[in-house]
Amino acid sequence: MGLDLSKVKERDALRNQREPYWQRIRPGCFLGYRPSAREGAGTWIARAYDEDQRCYRLKALGGFGALPGRDRFASAKAEAEAFAVLVESGGEVEQKVETVEEVCRRYADSHPDAVGRFKRHVYSDPIAKVKLAKLRRRHLQAWRK
Repeated sequence: MGLDLSKVKERDALRNQREPYWQRIRPGCFLGYRPSAREGAGTWIARAYDEDQRCYRLKALGGFGALPGRDRFASAKAEAEAFAVLVESGGEVEQKVETVEEVCRRYADSHPDAVGRFKRHVYSDPIAKVKLAKLRRRHLQAWRK
């Protein structure tokens, strides 16, 4: 079994070295920990594989010194996963659209002529609050009436 960076006791037992100790979070996403040369908390590093460039991207996450030792791993892991998502998406994270109104607003950003129609017919109607996953034919029929 490999190194478990989530345990404070194991992190404290690591000796100081230039290369971080790596723990795999998922394929293509790693979290590294470099113990401090002096007393105190070490620093965290994220590493994610970039398919387009065929290499790993690194990001220094910092020490998370304001957090208690038991919470540092969770915070570093969350930031490493967010960094991996950013690298995998090519540097741009897609915003989730959940309701009909959000879809209409996104469409209106690139089609200015549709803004007025959406204001008159969609935004003030109950269909605007319907989640896309729950949108059914009956919603559209009621909106058209």
